[in-house]
Amino acid sequence: MLTDQPPCWQPGPKQNPCALAHYARVVHGHTELHAAWLGWKQRGRYLVSPDGQRISPERMRGIMWRLDAEARRDAARTRNAKAKVSQGLVKVVVVELADWHARHFGNRAGQPPAPSSRFHRRAHALHPGV
Repeated sequence: MLTDQPPCWQPGPKQNPCALAHYARVVHGHTELHAAWLGWKQRGRYLVSPDGQRISPERMRGIMWRLDAEARRDAARTRNAKAKVSQGLVKVVVVELADWHARHFGNRAGQPPAPSSRFHRRAHALHPGV
C-alpha cells in the first residue's frame, strides 16, 4: 500500500516531530534550511531570511540576473583591459584634405598642383623660389 505518510507517522492524534515536519513541508511548503543556510526558511513560495525579509521567486530571479549581468560586464572589462595593454602606440598624422585629395585623385584641369605639405607652402610663401 502506497501512502503519502512518512515512515515516522504514528497512528493517533498526537504525532512526533518528524511527522509534523513532514506535514508542514508537504502541506504548507514550510522547510527549515541547514548548514550554510542556517536560519533561513522556505515558507510557501518565499525564501525568508533570518531577520524576516521575504524574497519571492521573481525577486530572486532578478537578483540572479543582475549578478550574472555584472559578472559578464566585469569579464568584458577585464578582456578589454588586456586588449588595451597589448595595443601599441598610435601614430596620428594630420593631412589637409586638399593635399590628400590631390595626391590620390590629382588636380582638376587648369589648376596648379597642390603643395605637398604645410611646410612646403610656408617655405614657398617666405621664399618664392623654393
